[in-house]
Amino acid sequence: MNTRAMGRAALGILVVGTAACVTRTEARTTGMDSVAASMVVEQFLTAANANDLDGMARAFGTTDGPWSTTVPIGERDERMFALASVLRFDDYELAGTGLVPGRRDVATLINVRMRFGRRDVVVPFTMVETERWGWLVEKIDVEKITNPPPAR
Repeated sequence: MNTRAMGRAALGILVVGTAACVTRTEARTTGMDSVAASMVVEQFLTAANANDLDGMARAFGTTDGPWSTTVPIGERDERMFALASVLRFDDYELAGTGLVPGRRDVATLINVRMRFGRRDVVVPFTMVETERWGWLVEKIDVEKITNPPPAR
Protein backbone atom coordinates (compact mmCIF):
# COMPACT_ATOMS: atom_id res chain seq x y z
CA MET A 1 0.00 0.00 0.00
CA ASN A 2 1.49 3.36 -0.98
CA THR A 3 1.71 6.36 1.36
CA ARG A 4 -1.24 8.15 -0.25
CA ALA A 5 -3.50 5.10 0.12
CA MET A 6 -2.42 4.66 3.73
CA GLY A 7 -3.16 8.32 4.39
CA ARG A 8 -6.65 7.99 2.89
CA ALA A 9 -7.31 4.86 4.96
CA ALA A 10 -6.16 6.59 8.15
CA LEU A 11 -8.27 9.65 7.31
CA GLY A 12 -11.27 7.38 6.66
CA ILE A 13 -10.83 5.72 10.05
CA LEU A 14 -10.44 9.12 11.72
CA VAL A 15 -13.58 10.50 10.03
CA VAL A 16 -15.66 7.45 10.89
CA GLY A 17 -14.35 7.44 14.47
CA THR A 18 -14.97 11.16 14.86
CA ALA A 19 -18.46 10.89 13.39
CA ALA A 20 -19.30 8.12 15.84
CA CYS A 21 -18.15 10.31 18.73
CA VAL A 22 -20.00 13.37 17.49
CA THR A 23 -23.33 11.66 16.78
CA ARG A 24 -23.51 9.62 19.96
CA THR A 25 -25.52 11.30 22.71
CA GLU A 26 -24.94 10.31 26.29
CA ALA A 27 -27.26 10.88 29.21
CA ARG A 28 -25.64 12.88 31.96
CA THR A 29 -25.66 9.91 34.28
CA THR A 30 -22.45 8.13 35.06
CA GLY A 31 -22.21 4.37 34.89
CA MET A 32 -22.89 4.12 38.62
CA ASP A 33 -25.90 6.47 38.35
CA SER A 34 -27.30 4.34 35.57
CA VAL A 35 -26.83 1.19 37.64
CA ALA A 36 -28.51 2.81 40.66
CA ALA A 37 -31.48 4.01 38.57
CA SER A 38 -31.78 0.56 36.96
CA MET A 39 -31.82 -1.11 40.37
CA VAL A 40 -34.72 1.11 41.44
CA VAL A 41 -36.65 0.12 38.29
CA GLU A 42 -36.06 -3.53 39.15
CA GLN A 43 -37.18 -3.01 42.76
CA PHE A 44 -40.31 -1.22 41.53
CA LEU A 45 -41.16 -3.98 39.04
CA THR A 46 -40.60 -6.71 41.61
CA ALA A 47 -42.91 -4.89 44.03
CA ALA A 48 -45.51 -4.34 41.28
CA ASN A 49 -45.61 -8.02 40.35
CA ALA A 50 -46.03 -8.94 44.03
CA ASN A 51 -48.74 -6.29 44.62
CA ASP A 52 -46.44 -4.74 47.22
CA LEU A 53 -48.00 -1.27 47.13
CA ASP A 54 -45.72 0.07 49.88
CA GLY A 55 -42.62 -1.14 48.04
CA MET A 56 -43.87 0.49 44.85
CA ALA A 57 -44.57 3.77 46.68
CA ARG A 58 -41.04 3.83 48.14
CA ALA A 59 -39.56 3.60 44.61
CA PHE A 60 -42.03 5.98 42.89
CA GLY A 61 -42.06 9.75 43.27
CA THR A 62 -40.83 13.17 42.24
CA THR A 63 -38.02 15.49 43.27
CA ASP A 64 -40.19 16.21 46.34
CA GLY A 65 -39.69 12.60 47.47
CA PRO A 66 -41.19 9.13 47.23
CA TRP A 67 -44.94 8.71 47.25
CA SER A 68 -44.59 6.73 50.47
CA THR A 69 -43.89 10.05 52.22
CA THR A 70 -45.66 12.62 50.01
CA VAL A 71 -49.04 11.16 48.97
CA PRO A 72 -51.89 10.22 51.34
CA ILE A 73 -52.18 6.45 51.79
CA GLY A 74 -55.64 6.11 50.22
CA GLU A 75 -54.67 7.87 47.00
CA ARG A 76 -51.26 6.20 46.97
CA ASP A 77 -52.71 2.69 47.34
CA GLU A 78 -55.33 3.31 44.67
CA ARG A 79 -52.79 4.53 42.11
CA MET A 80 -50.14 1.93 42.94
CA PHE A 81 -52.76 -0.83 42.67
CA ALA A 82 -53.82 0.47 39.25
CA LEU A 83 -50.18 0.54 38.11
CA ALA A 84 -49.54 -2.96 39.47
CA SER A 85 -52.58 -4.23 37.55
CA VAL A 86 -51.29 -2.80 34.27
CA LEU A 87 -47.66 -3.80 34.86
CA ARG A 88 -48.28 -7.47 35.76
CA PHE A 89 -45.65 -9.08 33.55
CA ASP A 90 -44.28 -12.52 32.76
CA ASP A 91 -40.70 -11.35 32.30
CA TYR A 92 -38.68 -8.21 31.67
CA GLU A 93 -35.21 -7.02 30.76
CA LEU A 94 -33.60 -3.61 30.82
CA ALA A 95 -33.24 -2.40 27.25
CA GLY A 96 -31.06 0.70 27.51
CA THR A 97 -31.02 4.25 28.75
CA GLY A 98 -31.63 7.61 27.13
CA LEU A 99 -32.04 11.31 27.65
CA VAL A 100 -35.09 13.11 28.95
CA PRO A 101 -35.02 16.24 26.77
CA GLY A 102 -34.83 19.43 28.80
CA ARG A 103 -34.20 17.50 32.03
CA ARG A 104 -30.71 16.02 31.56
CA ASP A 105 -29.52 17.26 34.92
CA VAL A 106 -32.20 15.54 37.00
CA ALA A 107 -33.77 12.75 34.95
CA THR A 108 -32.89 9.79 32.77
CA LEU A 109 -34.93 7.37 30.69
CA ILE A 110 -34.69 3.61 31.16
CA ASN A 111 -36.38 1.43 28.57
CA VAL A 112 -37.68 -1.89 29.85
CA ARG A 113 -38.66 -4.70 27.49
CA MET A 114 -41.60 -6.37 29.21
CA ARG A 115 -43.27 -9.63 28.26
CA PHE A 116 -47.02 -9.98 28.67
CA GLY A 117 -47.98 -13.47 27.50
CA ARG A 118 -46.67 -13.63 23.93
CA ARG A 119 -46.39 -9.87 23.54
CA ASP A 120 -43.18 -7.94 24.16
CA VAL A 121 -43.47 -4.21 24.81
CA VAL A 122 -40.71 -1.66 25.37
CA VAL A 123 -41.90 0.58 28.18
CA PRO A 124 -40.06 3.84 28.95
CA PHE A 125 -39.52 4.64 32.64
CA THR A 126 -38.57 8.22 33.47
CA MET A 127 -36.28 8.25 36.49
CA VAL A 128 -35.63 11.34 38.60
CA GLU A 129 -32.67 11.83 40.89
CA THR A 130 -33.24 13.35 44.31
CA GLU A 131 -30.64 14.49 46.80
CA ARG A 132 -32.21 12.77 49.77
CA TRP A 133 -33.79 9.60 48.33
CA GLY A 134 -31.62 8.83 45.31
CA TRP A 135 -33.36 7.68 42.13
CA LEU A 136 -37.14 7.35 41.92
CA VAL A 137 -39.49 6.19 39.17
CA GLU A 138 -41.28 9.39 38.19
CA LYS A 139 -43.26 8.32 35.14
CA ILE A 140 -44.07 5.10 33.29
CA ASP A 141 -45.41 5.21 29.74
CA VAL A 142 -48.15 2.64 30.41
CA GLU A 143 -49.88 3.63 27.18
CA LYS A 144 -47.32 1.43 25.41
CA ILE A 145 -48.95 -1.49 27.27
CA THR A 146 -52.59 -0.43 27.30
CA ASN A 147 -52.80 0.98 23.78
CA PRO A 148 -50.57 -1.20 21.59
CA PRO A 149 -50.18 -0.38 17.88
CA PRO A 150 -52.43 -2.41 15.56
CA ALA A 151 -51.06 -5.75 14.36
CA ARG A 152 -49.81 -5.79 10.79
